[in-house]
Amino acid sequence: MEITASRSWPAPPRDSLAAARQRWEDNFGESRPAAAGDSVFAIRHELNRLMTEKVGVFRTGAELQEAAGELAALRQRYRRLRVPGREAPFRYDLVEYLETGYLLELGEIIAGAALRRTESRGAHYRLDYPARDDRNWLKHTFIRRGEGGPVFTSGEVCITKHLPGERGY
Repeated sequence: MEITASRSWPAPPRDSLAAARQRWEDNFGESRPAAAGDSVFAIRHELNRLMTEKVGVFRTGAELQEAAGELAALRQRYRRLRVPGREAPFRYDLVEYLETGYLLELGEIIAGAALRRTESRGAHYRLDYPARDDRNWLKHTFIRRGEGGPVFTSGEVCITKHLPGERGY
């Protein structure tokens, strides 16, 4: 406490504060209309089914493409939800709402990265691309948040000691 009291902290960037406030108003503001007949539970249940059936360990490009479309539809349903504004010591409905949003985001990242990578490697097995492809895919996949969803880029792998190779079990 003494250290923090003796320091002056820089103000957070105005753009970040404005974006956070707008995100809060978009999600919880009084002007936001509620989605009739939908719920966080229904979306989360559908997300669980979708990720299990189409984005499991064994996957195909067609399934991943379908999953990407279904995830986008779930994201739209999620955006129409409204968390009830009420005072309570524990806001479980808010926690469920936020967690479901994070899970949707993660699902989009996993499905998008799997669709992009046209090979099988480690626990990622594409039935339509069963072979490992070091020539084209010995690289890192980087993801950042974009306005329309995740943005994927690649980066080279620096091999220092152990050369990659097929594993046999």
